[in-house]
Amino acid sequence: MKRLKSDDVIVVEGIHDVNKVKQVVDALILVSHGTHMSNDFLDQLEALSQTKSIVVFTDNDTPGKQIRRKISERIPNVKHARIRNKQSKVGVEHATLEEIKDALLNTITFTDYQPNLTMNDMYTLGLNGQPYSATLREAVCYHYRLPKMNAKALLNALNHLPYSYEEIKQLCQNLSSHP
Repeated sequence: MKRLKSDDVIVVEGIHDVNKVKQVVDALILVSHGTHMSNDFLDQLEALSQTKSIVVFTDNDTPGKQIRRKISERIPNVKHARIRNKQSKVGVEHATLEEIKDALLNTITFTDYQPNLTMNDMYTLGLNGQPYSATLREAVCYHYRLPKMNAKALLNALNHLPYSYEEIKQLCQNLSSHP
């Protein structure tokens, strides 16, 4: 596989993640060393974010989510890369090179809260209150590279993504017609 070249700064959890990601991309890769990130590390990221994009590429477990949250609080427009694997909870270190490449090529950035959707819309779209809602929510989360969520959490996440009601409606219709 040909390595990607990126000007982004990629933040991972540990040294094993660095070794795996370096097989896929030539970029500056920094290690958070878990959830106990120092203020100096966060200051360094904040300074780097003035000239480069920051990509948080952590596992989708509790420590990974805590790292994402801490960095996002300091750097609002941070990009998020996530392993997209339906079968199991795969962390960065154990992902295939193709899964890592896919995650890095398809980052997402959360925007300021935009109330495009209401809980009533979630019901209308089939994302809440229907027998198939959990399955549809999981498919929507997979599509947008989000962790599995309940309806309330997904509503909040969708209102932080740059998609309109019509785009989300079209996605739900497409996903419902293709089981």
